Parts: sequence; structure tokens; C-alpha cells
Amino acid sequence: MLQKKPAKKSQSVLAGAFILTASTIIVKIIGACFKIPIGKILGGVGNSYFEAAYALYNPIDSLAVSGLPIAVSRTVSENVAKKKFSDARLVYKASIPIFLVTGILGFLVMMFGAFYYSKLINSPNAIFATLTLSPTIFFSCLMSVYRGYYQGLRNMVPTAISEVIEALSKLVFGLFFAFAIVFCGMNEYKTHRTVFGKSFSSESLAENAILPFAASGAIGGITIGSIIAFLFLLFYYKKTKDGITKQELKKSPKSKSLKSTIKLLIKLSFPIGLGALIMNVGCLIDTIVVRKQLYNIMEISSKSLLFLYGDNIPQDKIASGQVHEFLSGCFGYVSSIVMLMPGVTQMFGISALPAVTTAWVLKDKEKLKKNVETIIKITSIFSIPTGVGLSIFGGEILNLLYGGARFREVNIASQIIAIMGIAAIFTSMSNPLCSMLQAIGRTDIPVKLLLVGVSLKIFFNYILVGTPQINIKGAGVGTLICYSFVFISSIFFLCKECKFLLNISSLFLKPIIASIVSSFISLNFNEIFLKLTYRNLSIIATLFIFLVVYLAMLFVLGILKARDLSFFKTLGKNNKNLLYKSPPS
Repeated sequence: MLQKKPAKKSQSVLAGAFILTASTIIVKIIGACFKIPIGKILGGVGNSYFEAAYALYNPIDSLAVSGLPIAVSRTVSENVAKKKFSDARLVYKASIPIFLVTGILGFLVMMFGAFYYSKLINSPNAIFATLTLSPTIFFSCLMSVYRGYYQGLRNMVPTAISEVIEALSKLVFGLFFAFAIVFCGMNEYKTHRTVFGKSFSSESLAENAILPFAASGAIGGITIGSIIAFLFLLFYYKKTKDGITKQELKKSPKSKSLKSTIKLLIKLSFPIGLGALIMNVGCLIDTIVVRKQLYNIMEISSKSLLFLYGDNIPQDKIASGQVHEFLSGCFGYVSSIVMLMPGVTQMFGISALPAVTTAWVLKDKEKLKKNVETIIKITSIFSIPTGVGLSIFGGEILNLLYGGARFREVNIASQIIAIMGIAAIFTSMSNPLCSMLQAIGRTDIPVKLLLVGVSLKIFFNYILVGTPQINIKGAGVGTLICYSFVFISSIFFLCKECKFLLNISSLFLKPIIASIVSSFISLNFNEIFLKLTYRNLSIIATLFIFLVVYLAMLFVLGILKARDLSFFKTLGKNNKNLLYKSPPS
């Protein structure tokens, strides 16, 4: 009698979280290796062009992309749980025409909208970076076809690898283009007193003329990265397919029509995409409000603002009317560090979605609670100490990364990061919570919460940033108010819908205590290190002490137990074949 081959297993929620988190950490490290030297090359004003391009890109990309991959992932996951394999594969086919249309439209909207947008934010030189970024939307849509499908099959590997490829390409090409443009431009100025054929009377004016093109060059690396990552996913699918067998397709019920599947995906994606759109449109409006309020301060009450910062704002930026861009660029230095956190925790939510959906569809309340608490626990263990550490040691970290030639930007950014570090905790915690609400079918709740949160953010930023004594620092307060509301409300509605209570002590209070103790101990060590060594070495040693103490506190307080580490030992065994195969009935 022939033995049946053991069924291939789909990745568990922890395995999926581990794979995506590991890849995201790698991507964020690569991203830091990109953003730090780019920040040094571009400076405050050049960095503002870079950030402005992304502020327009994000809402258009979210409209074209955000809802559909989650809808694809959720629908595929639900069909597989019900053994409707034909429907699962049909979802992949139906997603292709949708993504093609949205990708083309998104690209065209950004390309033509860039001209009006650059005038609206009083930053005409941002047009070059914005136009260069626009093709990325099209390739982002094409990538989402494969990422959403494989995530629904609980195979996070293609997403993970493609993100690393995208980040590496961005690093190599973006840095090369930005450095080459600055080098060639300044070399031309030193030789001929011209930049790209136009004469300039001073080096600072020559640099200002180069920065828009340097920012565009840095963005060019991002566009190339998206193209290369898409080509990898296309090759991966053609080579490996999806692991659904012919026998499974034969046994599965007759699939729906292609037309009805397209309608279903659009129906599901609309509220999810609307939530992302609200968030990103809110951030776009917020960017416009912040820049306009800073611009207005310089028009009406420039002395009050300039007095606060003294020599930290260069005279050539004041003379050229670029103070609002310079301060926006300083905020960009902070957000490039702080927003690494939500980027990591977003992967927790993505990896949780198929497992939470399956438990919800099968009405397995015990497994549902376990999956929800696992993701929240992982998120809080990561987010709380990171946010606290950034709030306390953020100024030193900024100096370590950007100090030297950009000391003025660092001095201003250091005044912003304390509040943004705390805000990042709530931002990071909100992402997975919203994903889990979407996973249980309540896609409307995140939309409503984000709408209120973003409205609060815009309102408080308008008031606070428009106050000369607060100015750009008010943007951090608005972020904190927005996401603390979203976080608290998401917890409430998730518990209400799932009809269970979370272990608040284990999930939140203990990580907070561990972070406070770690901060207190590491601060005392920092005073000792400062007396013994250089400032940069001191902060590296202090952060190491913080990490060691925090990890120890996780076990002392019982947040993590020795048996929890067995997950990493079994990860390789349980996931040798990473393509989906249904478990035995």
C-alpha cells in the first residue's frame, strides 16, 4: 500500500510574522543606509523636495494599491479555508486587469498633478522629484497582484524577497544618481562658475540649483527598484506557481464567474482602500497645511520664528525664502527614523490577516483570540521600547546619524523627536489593529477611525504649526493626538466585535514597565560613558545597555518565557515547503 505524502503546510501566523518582520528589518536597515547619506547629501531643503514627492505619491498609491492586495489576500485566504481552490486561483486572474487599470490611472494622475501640487506647497523645485517618482505607482500595482495572492496563501516569502530586492536597488541606484549629480554639478561650478550651463555668483546658490536634480536622482533609484522587484515576482510566479494541485482543483466546487469575482474584489477593497486613502490624503493635506503655515509665519512674523532658532537656520535660506522648506526638511529627518517603526509593525498585520480571517470564518474563538493577542504582543514588545528610546535618546541618535555638516538640521530635528517617539508607539500599534479589524470583515471601522484621527491631526497642526513659538514642533503633537485616538478606539472595537477581553497587563503594562526600567538604567550608564569616551561611542554603548536590560526585563516580568523561543527552533521544520498545500481533512 502506497504511503500518502505528508501535506505541505502553510505558514503559521508566527512564521509569517517572523518572515515578513525579518525581511522588513533588513529592508529598514537598507533604507537607513539609503536615507542617512541621502539626508547628508541633500540637506534640509533638498530633503524637503524628497519628502514632498512622497507626500503626493502616498495618497495616489493608496488609492491605486492599498485596498486591493488586502482584498485579494483576504478572499484567497477565505476560499482556501473553505477548500474553494478554483475560486482562490480565479481571484489571481481577476486582480490583474484591476491592477493594470489602477496603475495606469495612478501614474497619469501623479504625473499631471505634480505641476499644480508643487505650486500649491510653495515649492516649485519639488516638481522634478515628484515626476520621477510617478512611474513607481504603476509597478507598485503590478507587484501587488503577486504579493496579495501569495499572502492569501500564507506564503510570505515572495513579498519578503521582493521587498529586499526593491530596497537594495533603491540603495545602489538612488545613492549613485544623487551623488553623481551633486559631484558633477559642483565640479562644473568650481571649474566654470556655472551649473548645467547657468552662471551663479556663490557656492550656496549653485548648491541650491543642484538640489532639485539631486533629489530627483535619489527618487530615480526608488523607481528603478520597483521595476526590478516586479520582474522578480513575475519570474517567481512563472517558475513556482502557487502549489494548488490538480486534484484540489478537481475536488473544489465550481468557481464563480470572472466578472462577479472582479466585482467582489472591488467591493471588498473599496472600504479598505478608502481607509488608506483617508490616511494618506490627510497626510497630504497636512503637508500642505504645515508648509503653508510655516510660509505664512515667515511672511507675517518672521522675527519670532528666526529668533527661536538663531544660527540654526542658514542666512542663504532666509535670503532665498526657503525657510519653510528647510524646516519641513528637518521634520523629514525625524520622520525618516520614526516611521521605520510602523513599517515593521505593518508586516505583523499583513502576516496576521490570513490566520485571523481563517479563525473568524471557522468560528474558532479560542484560536482567534490567540492569534490576535500574539500579534498585539509582538507589536507592543517591539513598539513601546523603540518609541521610548527614540523619545529619550533621539537627539543623540540624530547627531550620530546626521551630525557634522548637517548640525543645524540636527539641532532643530532634536526638538521634534521627543514627542514623535511617543507618537510612533501609537502609530505602530494602530497598523496591525486596523488589519485585524479588516480580517474579521469590519473594514468600515478603520475607515471611520482614520477619518476622525486625520481630522484631529489637521486641526491641531493648523493651530499649533501656525503659532510662531511652536511652529514645526506642532506637527509632532498632531501626529500623537491622531494615532492615540486610532489606537484606543481600535482596541475597543476589536474586543467588541470578537467578544473577548485582552490581557492588558501582559500586552501593554509590562512592556511599558520594562521600557521605563531600561531607560532609567541606560541613562545612568550614559552619564558614565560620556566621561569615558566620545559622544557617538557613548550613545552606541548606551543603546546597547538599553537593549540588554530590556530583553532581560522581558523574562523577569514574564512577558516572554523560555518556551516562546521554541518557535524559532521549529520554524525551519514546519515551513520547509513554503507554497500552500491544504492540511489533511
